[in-house]
Amino acid sequence: MRFSVCTMPNAESLRGLTEGALNLAIGFFRDPGTDCDRTHVRTETYLAVARRDHPILSADMTLGAYTAASHVLVSSDGTLTGIAHEGLAERGLSRRVCLAVPSFMPALSIVAGSDFLATLPASLVREHAQRFNLNHRAAVRYTHIRRFSSETSQKPARAHAVLVA
Repeated sequence: MRFSVCTMPNAESLRGLTEGALNLAIGFFRDPGTDCDRTHVRTETYLAVARRDHPILSADMTLGAYTAASHVLVSSDGTLTGIAHEGLAERGLSRRVCLAVPSFMPALSIVAGSDFLATLPASLVREHAQRFNLNHRAAVRYTHIRRFSSETSQKPARAHAVLVA
């Protein structure tokens, strides 16, 4: 068995699955369409994360401090908006995303060596916080980000996707 891991926009991933060019896609797909059958795998939440000695996390972080901070966003297609924006927009607020990176590990590394803040899946943050010398707080408190569920999907028979919806 051989695997090749690459980053691509979600639309391209879904197209590759339906056309048979891909056997597996992992990511956040807002609307995967009807070509996939879904099976729930797990539910995830988010944490706001910064370097351990970042002043924003030294005290009780306020919503104003969260929205004023410079943010790193994980975005496979390079867009500067993400799931946290939806929760903030519902409250008439926004945050300042200064950098988008295509995957989570670079985001953790960048946050560890800078004044940036990131809002990332809680399980990822808990797994790597000590390794990267990071501190974290519950992001839902600031952004009202909904929980998301990881699901496996398939159709046609040889195409598999892990969807986060």
